[in-house]
Amino acid sequence: MEFSYIVERSVEDANSIKIDNAYRFVAQSAMCVGIKAEDGVLLAAEREFVGSSVATAPHSTYSQKIFQINTNVVCALAGLSSDALALIKKAREMAQIYEEHVNEPMPCTSVATQLCNAKRTYIEAGGLHVFAVSILYMGWDARYGFQLRQSEPFGYHSECMATCVGKNSNVVISMLHEELAGKEKIMLDEAKDVLVKVLDKTAPDFKPENFEVATLQRVGGTTVYELFDVAEEEELVQQT
Repeated sequence: MEFSYIVERSVEDANSIKIDNAYRFVAQSAMCVGIKAEDGVLLAAEREFVGSSVATAPHSTYSQKIFQINTNVVCALAGLSSDALALIKKAREMAQIYEEHVNEPMPCTSVATQLCNAKRTYIEAGGLHVFAVSILYMGWDARYGFQLRQSEPFGYHSECMATCVGKNSNVVISMLHEELAGKEKIMLDEAKDVLVKVLDKTAPDFKPENFEVATLQRVGGTTVYELFDVAEEEELVQQT
């Protein structure tokens, strides 16, 4: 019995270390910011170079940070790229199965809940794997309207009006709260202004080409997802 107790404690300690390491990795990763408005949701994700160094940037490509799951749900991820791609693949598979059975897109809350359940399953199965990824979900459904949700490596998610994951997240969140203080509702155009203002003060190399920006809106009864190109991002910055 004593030996079993020691083994069990060792597994728990190992799991705690893995979880702590996952949170540390996310905290050092490129940031992702989300803001929910009355008429849509906005996501921005800092691009990361895929190459040997920043010095080779002109000959490198960027890793993708914003992914569409289905017609009503889009995610931005901060953390380990391999873990992020595995979770996106899982989310898309779950969304496809759901839509085949229910004949409608999987809601944002369900995507977040099921993906968090999958993450916790790995953790609880003897610490098999801890996904070093935090996710921002933007979505729309007929029941809850527009949503912005955040999930962490440990496998829990919550609803937000504005939030940030990745490096400098505490500073960004503080500024977002400052900018949105006393405002229960804002429109998407104002959310864009707040985003640019906050990133300009908190991102060391804030340039349109260094960020992915996307919105989710409803137009004529249809959910519309738009991923900005660099020209649109530059126009957004100039208008602010």
